Amino acid sequence: MPIHLVIHGHFYQPPRENPWTGAIERQESAAPFHDWNARIAEECYLPNARARVLDEQGRIQDIVNNYEQMSFNFGPTLLSWATGASPDLLPSLVAADRTSLARLGHGNAIAQGYNHMILPLATLRDRRTQIRWGLREFQNRFHRRPEAMWLPETAVDAATLGLLVDAGMRYVILSPAQAARWRPVGERAWQTTADAELDPRRPYRWIQRDAKGQPDGNRGVDICFYHAPLSRGISFQHYLRDADRLAGSIGEASGGMTDPLILIATDGESFGHHEKFGEMCLATLFTREAGRRNFHVTNLATYLAAHRPTWEVELLPQSAWSCSHGVDRWREDCGCSAGGGPGWNQAWRRPLRQGLDRLRDALAAIFQEEGASLLRDPWTARDDYIDLLLDGSQTTRDDFFRRHQTHALDDAERGRALRLLEMQHHAMLMFTSCGWFFTDISGIETLQNLRYAARAIDLATPFARRDLEAVLLEDLGRAQSNLAVHKTGRQLWEREVRPSRVGPEEAVARLLAHGVLGRTVGPQVRYRWALAPGPIQQDQDLLLAGVRATSEVTGEALHFVGACRRDGPFDFLAGVGPWPSSGDWAAFTDEARAAFVPNGPRLAAWSGRHAARLLRLRNFLADDRQALLGELLARNDAWLTACVARLCEEALPAAEAMVAAGMSLPAWLKSMLETHWSRRFAEGLATLEEADTSVAYTSLLDLTDRARHLGLTLDLSAASAQFGRTLVNRLEAIAKGPDADQWQQFLELVQTGFRLGLNVPEYPLQDRMFFLLRGEAPGWVSQLTDVRDPRYRAVSAMLAVATRLNVRTEEIRVRLTPLEEPVAEDPTYWP
Repeated sequence: MPIHLVIHGHFYQPPRENPWTGAIERQESAAPFHDWNARIAEECYLPNARARVLDEQGRIQDIVNNYEQMSFNFGPTLLSWATGASPDLLPSLVAADRTSLARLGHGNAIAQGYNHMILPLATLRDRRTQIRWGLREFQNRFHRRPEAMWLPETAVDAATLGLLVDAGMRYVILSPAQAARWRPVGERAWQTTADAELDPRRPYRWIQRDAKGQPDGNRGVDICFYHAPLSRGISFQHYLRDADRLAGSIGEASGGMTDPLILIATDGESFGHHEKFGEMCLATLFTREAGRRNFHVTNLATYLAAHRPTWEVELLPQSAWSCSHGVDRWREDCGCSAGGGPGWNQAWRRPLRQGLDRLRDALAAIFQEEGASLLRDPWTARDDYIDLLLDGSQTTRDDFFRRHQTHALDDAERGRALRLLEMQHHAMLMFTSCGWFFTDISGIETLQNLRYAARAIDLATPFARRDLEAVLLEDLGRAQSNLAVHKTGRQLWEREVRPSRVGPEEAVARLLAHGVLGRTVGPQVRYRWALAPGPIQQDQDLLLAGVRATSEVTGEALHFVGACRRDGPFDFLAGVGPWPSSGDWAAFTDEARAAFVPNGPRLAAWSGRHAARLLRLRNFLADDRQALLGELLARNDAWLTACVARLCEEALPAAEAMVAAGMSLPAWLKSMLETHWSRRFAEGLATLEEADTSVAYTSLLDLTDRARHLGLTLDLSAASAQFGRTLVNRLEAIAKGPDADQWQQFLELVQTGFRLGLNVPEYPLQDRMFFLLRGEAPGWVSQLTDVRDPRYRAVSAMLAVATRLNVRTEEIRVRLTPLEEPVAEDPTYWP
């Protein structure tokens, strides 16, 4: 009998977007990537869609989409990010789900509670919305209804399961430690851990019961418990380093049981991010080991369709897979943590939970009271607000309000309703589970939750009758950090949360700075504000403008007036304030010119009179600071480069003499030479696309040899990345046909890159070459009649490129044998 193998990957990252801008800011800890989402996507999510299977010689024999074989869920907030930042990911997931649906009758993808909230700790109303938003998001992405939902941290209680039953979910995945007792259906005696361990190799049925403990009709849900030792082995014990070892462990886990289910569940990031090349182990398991060992790779919906549970189970009152104290990890100092220093505690969890609970309740009261005059049922409207988060088009908004408005709302009323709904959106985001999971309240995950709370407070401010921020800070003041420098959550709020706030003033200032640099000051979107400038006046270094700012989130429109000038070579000074409809533009421009004179005395008075905020480069978000500073530096770049080049040329003889004498170069000289020669290398590499490859190559090789002689380490990362993009674009262009000259030139270009020691990104090149060999190349070979055909040289060069990229070529080479054998036997071809 086969072993029914289900491997489930829970793919999830906490939301990282700035709540005011909707964009993720640069995270230096994720370098060289912009942020952790981007890094993990490149290390895990995308590689699993194109996982390599190697042959006995270590060459790429196959490239497979692991998602076609594994059960998976992706966090909705993660997929929301991916649709814009990693556009290849979602199509790979949808295609895999469709393939598995066609193969098995049920798709591999399942849904997830929306923003990874610990549902047993949420209000029933919030749980219901989290489930409905997760289901709606899934349907929007995968174009079908899901059959199951991943519970964040597998946190569960009876009420949460009841809501899943209401939503039509067929099964859930849990840890065996969450079971309280179990028995065969129809028997009276229960078994517990005092009798034996729960056997996860069979499915179980949870039966919903009424207040008297009696079965509530046929209501219930199937529960599949994952195999804990195997799941831990993948997560923490490096099982993903050897497919043979993993397959052997799976076989042993079946224990000779007839028709067993082996369910492995773990964080999906194990497959490539936590365990490098873990996706390759998984692909080898699916494509090679499964067939050898009689593993039937399936998903739970397919398995349960043929194997109805014959055992029932009852669960602990509240439980989760990552806490041995119920769900206390997300509200108490229970002892579960992710490390920390000696003597550290997590007592901060309770006041954080209490503070956010109190804020949630206050926001709910505002939403109910203010929303009642605008929305027929505010909470039903909130359940449907996910439609606007998925599609903010005017058509979708109009349809939403037709269904939910109490009367025909004007634009201002719509703006109020949308503000209230967005407030509720952030009131749920602030409960993302990661905020309590780790060691200290100063962690980036907790600060992110607090930023969501701040955004919710900002949205609530026009309706609130008390200072909600002050109320929250009372609780945060009791949340003691383990790091003395941070003191309490209150200080963290003041230092880390408040400065994250970004409003329309910053958006207008960014537009003005853009104009001061000589760019066109036209309509644009900044920080979720659509900006329409006008009137505009440029006076030498001073830019003056009126700007209409319309929120993309709520539709509210505000009018501002601003002024901006350069302040020294590497800074800006901008002033932005509200602009009344009765404002006098001529008077404003006269005042602004006088106020913005460098070192002028009138700036403070002007700012106070116009209620204007003064902003400098340091007030912009990090990505914008770097972009603006980059433009400022670029204006001096040619001059600086020439200065450095002249210094390097003059210092070079001294450097060579020092090296010849066995002396070390001074740090300043070494650094300057490395910087200059790295730039020269990148510029020389760019000529490989246009100049004689051999000449450019010789020049670059000479440069690297001289650098090596002087003990310099050139930074080739930017050059390698650019060269990789050049190769991908060139390959895409020549893959359209067997042009001998183009393929020979491309082969020389690839060989040159490797000879120069460039760290060329191979994945996209390997992908294209592999599928070219599987797709177009056999047709090219079938057209060949003689080795003297120019297309033969093209195919030979193509195979040489594939070999250099470690892609297996035997299947094509075999097709060439009938053409090559006569040549080997005919003396007229011999040299």
